[in-house]
Amino acid sequence: LEAWFQDHAERMDRDSDSAADFGFAPGSFAEHQRHWWGNESPVFVAERCCHSHPTVVNGRQFDGTMRVGFAVRRQQGMQKKPWEQQAGAFSPDELEIDWLGGYWKLPKCDTGGSGTLRESVVSAARTS
Repeated sequence: LEAWFQDHAERMDRDSDSAADFGFAPGSFAEHQRHWWGNESPVFVAERCCHSHPTVVNGRQFDGTMRVGFAVRRQQGMQKKPWEQQAGAFSPDELEIDWLGGYWKLPKCDTGGSGTLRESVVSAARTS
C-alpha cells in the first residue's frame, strides 16, 4: 500500500496541474478502489444486483432504487438508568420504529440500452 501511495504521489507531483486531480476517470475502478482504501471503515457491503419493477417517467422505463428512512428508538417509559444499561443491550419489546418516508431514486439512464449497465442500474447521487 505504501508503494502505491508513493507512486501516485510522485505521478501527481509530476503530471498534475491541480491538487484535486488524482488522475482517475469518474466512475472508474481506480476511483472506487481509492474510495474504499481511503474510507475509515474496513468493512463494506457487496450486494447482488437485483432489478426492480420498471418505473416509467416521460415514457422511459427506469430500474429505480427505493430509498427509505426510519428511526429506531427506545419506547417512552422504557428508559433505563445508566447503571442498568449494558452497551447495545436492547430487547425488541423496548424499541419502536418511526417511519420517516420513502422515495424512488432513478439512475442516470433508462433501461433502453442508452447507457452502460452501471448508468442504468446504479442510482448515484452524482450522475455526471
